[in-house]
Amino acid sequence: MGTVAASQAARRSRVSRRWSDLLLEAAIVVAAVGIPAGLVFLARYQPLSTWSGFSLVSEPARFVVETAPPGGGQPFRVYRVDYAEGETVRLGFTLTNEGSIPVRITAVGVDAPLRSGFRLVGVALGRSDGSGLPFAPFTLEPGASQSVVTTWRFEGSCPPGRAEPPPFTTELSQIGVEFRVLWSRHRVQLPLPYQLQVDQGDCPVR
Repeated sequence: MGTVAASQAARRSRVSRRWSDLLLEAAIVVAAVGIPAGLVFLARYQPLSTWSGFSLVSEPARFVVETAPPGGGQPFRVYRVDYAEGETVRLGFTLTNEGSIPVRITAVGVDAPLRSGFRLVGVALGRSDGSGLPFAPFTLEPGASQSVVTTWRFEGSCPPGRAEPPPFTTELSQIGVEFRVLWSRHRVQLPLPYQLQVDQGDCPVR
């Protein structure tokens, strides 16, 4: 009787070890397939939008026309501003997380255009007059939004290498944003719901 019980116990132990080995092998396979797929997903993940909610283009910029990209797409407004040394313009938009994972916003205005000395000099959160809280990294939960106001100033001269300034040039139609999802860091250029053109007729050619 004792021999039979011992044999059954040994059989159960072998079966248990076999199942444990199978589960371990399955977990290794899932990890081998799932981890690279997850890394690819995170590397390509871009849930941010600027097309809904609050937007702002302050004076002295003036509205010109509302249009849409050739071939269709989101319509946008075109504004124009005259070059004036030291003049500032505030550009505001709503940053929205349209994804299903929280996103940590770490910088706004990265890779900002420098043509014509049109420079980013401030980023604030929450108020259209630019007097909101100075930018600090923040988290956007899924479906959440945050209004952002950037301040730009004319400093310097016309684009180098030009004998005469062009009548106008498109200075800003997108905004650079850095964000983090889990451990994955991203830097993207987001299209804005407007396009700002700078009339360079009076900019100093140096």
